Amino acid sequence: MRKHQFESDPIPESVHEAIGRAEKLAEQRVWGRAHQILSGVVDELEGMGVESHYVLWLLAVACDSSGRLEDAVANIARARATDLANSRALQSEQIILGHVYTLLDVAGPNDPEVLSLIETVRQNFPASHPGLRQIEEKLAEGATADSGQHRAVA
Repeated sequence: MRKHQFESDPIPESVHEAIGRAEKLAEQRVWGRAHQILSGVVDELEGMGVESHYVLWLLAVACDSSGRLEDAVANIARARATDLANSRALQSEQIILGHVYTLLDVAGPNDPEVLSLIETVRQNFPASHPGLRQIEEKLAEGATADSGQHRAVA
């Protein structure tokens, strides 16, 4: 039995144990397996009507670290919405959106993966979000540069 477990804790011990396993895997940077466990935990918690900022944050980090950038965006947005004041989630959000920005910069705005990522950011963050605004500004710069190139060729 856990030391700090509430007497009326609605979360089964198996879920607490799964979170502990995922934490250990994350510490060892075994992100694929941590992702798998945490996805199951999120599903189980959702089935109970529970949303955990911590589990969503850890899942977002696991997604980002295992190359699932769209899932990372969606999960970090959910984690931040659950606890806007959490500095750890804010830092992770900045890192994840920075990866989107870098991919946009390197692969370009017409790359299918970039387009899909940008749409995921748009769906999960408000239009006023600074990270989304930065991405939109980069897209606008690219569109301006593209139209200038076309004029120069014509």
